Amino acid sequence: GIYTLDGYTAMYPLEHKHRFQRVIQGELDKSEELRSYFCDWGSRCYLFSSELGRNYMFSSADNVSVSDLSIDCEALRGMGCRYILSSVSIKEYESLGLRFAGSFRNDDSYWNIRVYEL
Repeated sequence: GIYTLDGYTAMYPLEHKHRFQRVIQGELDKSEELRSYFCDWGSRCYLFSSELGRNYMFSSADNVSVSDLSIDCEALRGMGCRYILSSVSIKEYESLGLRFAGSFRNDDSYWNIRVYEL
């Protein structure tokens, strides 16, 4: 029941991938590995962080954060995005024009989900 712009999916319009690439281009420019991972495989359409690389499984027990995220929040807004859900803390969220909306976790959950509003 959640509409999402990113994910791992076999079928979506190529134009969507091109628009999403504008969102994460700053991070792709920092890492040839991530650029190739995104550009050379159609199913991968994620909000990448060069600091985290291809690792994206961070549990609530992990103390991981991103401190230099280069994403285009205006491009996200243009795609209809209202929130970013993240399993890691985004340190400079205010400089990106984001507002920290809250953190959600329970004892049975693998993740601690942080919600940032655009």
